[in-house]
Amino acid sequence: MKPVAHAANAQYRIQTVARLTGVPSPTLRAWERRYGIPSPQRTESSYRLYTDADVELIRRLKELCDQGMAPSQAADVVRRMAENEPPAVDELPTDAWQVAAERIIDAVKRFDPSALEMAVQRSMLLGSARTIFDRVFAPALRRIGDEWHAGQLSIAQEHLASEYLGNATRELLRLVQPTAPLRTVVLACIAGEYHVMALYGTALHFVQWGYRVVILGVDTPPEALADSVASLHPHAVGLSATQVHPREQFAQILTRYADAIGPTPWVIGGHAANQHGPLIDRLGGILARQGQDPEAVRDALEVRLRERRVEAAGA
Repeated sequence: MKPVAHAANAQYRIQTVARLTGVPSPTLRAWERRYGIPSPQRTESSYRLYTDADVELIRRLKELCDQGMAPSQAADVVRRMAENEPPAVDELPTDAWQVAAERIIDAVKRFDPSALEMAVQRSMLLGSARTIFDRVFAPALRRIGDEWHAGQLSIAQEHLASEYLGNATRELLRLVQPTAPLRTVVLACIAGEYHVMALYGTALHFVQWGYRVVILGVDTPPEALADSVASLHPHAVGLSATQVHPREQFAQILTRYADAIGPTPWVIGGHAANQHGPLIDRLGGILARQGQDPEAVRDALEVRLRERRVEAAGA
């Protein structure tokens, strides 16, 4: 047992920690016994005392479990994250997510892979997988992309950022896939589309909604998507389209995808899709507009799923 004197801010009894985190006391004791997280101090009377850092680890562990990750996996993720020394409390900014994104951008500008790896790992302590992507990774990638287009960063720097952040996002996605999914969604970039990070962000939202996500990745032709739909029978399909095409060409492309998907409800997002709302609606799809509340997309998809169930029941 660790003496209280070694942690001056060990101040919370287990009942207080349970109230602060929403994790029942028996679960806290079980996590400590099975996974070594948290690791509270002990008084001379053997009462557990927890620090602020313990409380944050418990919250992080709970968030991962709430996303569907097995407790043993979640504990391993939290433990690995904790091995990277976090910033001191007095260094934390008002917007920790913004500073985490800035650290990533700075490491990319200096072309420092070690600093980039550390910045990415530190950012993964700042919330749920979806929050990390939405508040840190996506803003960092937008800035990096803008500066590359402006000639302020090289293509090598842009690729470095995409590789490290892509790997981190794929790892988050793998770990938070629900163990008992209610539904399945297939996600793909349309043919000629090679920007996959937005698709990963979409995947994290679907995971939060209880879907098992199957990602086909970049440059997926309609024929490959049709084979996937026929084999997997997903509840929904999501497409990403960021490369702008002439209106008539995009209409032809999207019609082929709508035919490949068939009656399965589908959603499409990206810069190119934003310009073709009426076409998407006419083909039976749902447009996920840039800046739109993801919950609105989920609600629209729920309507289509209910309609599909009614049609299937009447068939």
